Amino acid sequence: MFYNNILKSKTKLFSALIILMVFVFGLVFKIGEAGSSTCALCPQFNICPQDKETLRLKNRTRGDTEWQDPISANPGDKVAFDVYYHNGITGSVAKNTKIRLDFPDTPKSQIITTAYLWADNASYVSDTGTINLSSPQKLVFESTAKWYPNQGTTAINVPVTQINPCSILVDIGDIQGNWDYQGHVVFEARIMPNPPTVITKPAVATY
Repeated sequence: MFYNNILKSKTKLFSALIILMVFVFGLVFKIGEAGSSTCALCPQFNICPQDKETLRLKNRTRGDTEWQDPISANPGDKVAFDVYYHNGITGSVAKNTKIRLDFPDTPKSQIITTAYLWADNASYVSDTGTINLSSPQKLVFESTAKWYPNQGTTAINVPVTQINPCSILVDIGDIQGNWDYQGHVVFEARIMPNPPTVITKPAVATY
């Protein structure tokens, strides 16, 4: 009788463990299924074969007609940076979409800029653009950028926020997932030499 009771207890414990394992497996499966269904509607930028490069450049002073990378420039030239975006997941909305440009804060003979595109619910997309110069120079950006939303050809001026000496940012809000809502933002900057350092000499006393 004693051994029978032990056997029954072990059987009940084993059955309870089996039920628990089935429940956990089912829960994990459902969570995974829900995750796949959610990810299927998560916004993603610039994933289609027809999409343009995320970052392209022009030398405005030289009258470039095509966006390209790399470009060459001289001191005093105005250059433009075109950041392209397209949410490729139809039915999704990229929340609070932002575009950032990073650039050197010291004079360089080759200036490499990096564009970052992301949203609160969409991963980063990045691309680089190169400006070749004959002497070390810096970029001085304008305080507004031109935004061309929804495949439009008319620009909307948007404020440019200077995050730090080597980063600027614009916020273009929510972007729906469809070709109708693709667009681009154009930043402009001037190629400038590093401001000269002024050395102040102590005054010589006269008597």
